[in-house]
Amino acid sequence: IGLNSKNPNPHNGLGVIAEEEGQLEKALGLYRRAMAADPSYLDAHYNAGVVSLKLKRPADAVRYLGEARALRPDFGLIHFYLTEALVAAGKLGQARESYAKAIALDPELRLLASPLSGAASLGVKKD
Repeated sequence: IGLNSKNPNPHNGLGVIAEEEGQLEKALGLYRRAMAADPSYLDAHYNAGVVSLKLKRPADAVRYLGEARALRPDFGLIHFYLTEALVAAGKLGQARESYAKAIALDPELRLLASPLSGAASLGVKKD
């Protein structure tokens, strides 16, 4: 397959396939190529952040998900995963803010298992 370096879609799509096959390092590399092709390509930033969480690299996850948040600040799920990354990075104050923003943007996110591994530890109460 010939990949146009200026088109992020094929890189991101192949990254999704690699991730589904459990090839997380390969997926991350493909997401990075998609970001290099188009730095404003939201899906690649988001996907790289989620894969970084799976790889137990919270600092990378915070960076990628923070970039995704800057591109789409009104998307609650980005804030939700950013919360998980911030908790893993030990940034509990920022995690609390991120979780509150996620719930404010999309109240249905309360129905998901909390990425906080005990939201009460951050002072976030569920209804």
